[in-house]
Amino acid sequence: MRFFVVSTMFFLLFMNKTIAVEPEYIIQGREILSQWGEIYCIKKYSVQEINVSDVNDSLDLFNHSDRVYSLVYSVNARDAIFKYVDNNVDDYGNLSVGNRLELLACVEISGSEKYKSFIKKQDRYLYQTNTGIGAVIRADGQKVPLSGIWRMITRYGEFETHKFKKGGIFPAWKNSDGATGYEWVLEKRDDGGAVKLDNPYF
Repeated sequence: MRFFVVSTMFFLLFMNKTIAVEPEYIIQGREILSQWGEIYCIKKYSVQEINVSDVNDSLDLFNHSDRVYSLVYSVNARDAIFKYVDNNVDDYGNLSVGNRLELLACVEISGSEKYKSFIKKQDRYLYQTNTGIGAVIRADGQKVPLSGIWRMITRYGEFETHKFKKGGIFPAWKNSDGATGYEWVLEKRDDGGAVKLDNPYF
């Protein structure tokens, strides 16, 4: 009886894995549709007016996004990805007739399995802080982006809250026991807005 139960369990596990595997044409078809939609979007909403500033601002959002910096703790990941693109983009966007399309190259490289595998190698630079994804965090010496109550973060888990006005400068902090902190996280906004920002903000 035990053998039958164990055998049945292994069979069900095998069947689940078999059923979970999707056909290759489905996987590749989705990737093509994703790339097709990306090119359409760029053509209609950005390239149509050759709005270079729009492209620059879109990229610059990642340098100032609280959502990004509540997930990625080191610019090493960003630098590695940019270097990968620079080193490999020439392998993409090449047509059989000998021509090359730069826009297509960018879309193809971002959808390639090698790129996705390289992205996974940057996992060591990802983290989840105890403040949560999208938390607005600033270091001492930086300008206060939003008026409200801010909490000092320390390596010892102790904290102290202060009220700051937009445009002010965050100070370094030290408590009576000598514990120091150099980063402040937004606890409450004077305007009543959200303290965790899913959308890029700067």
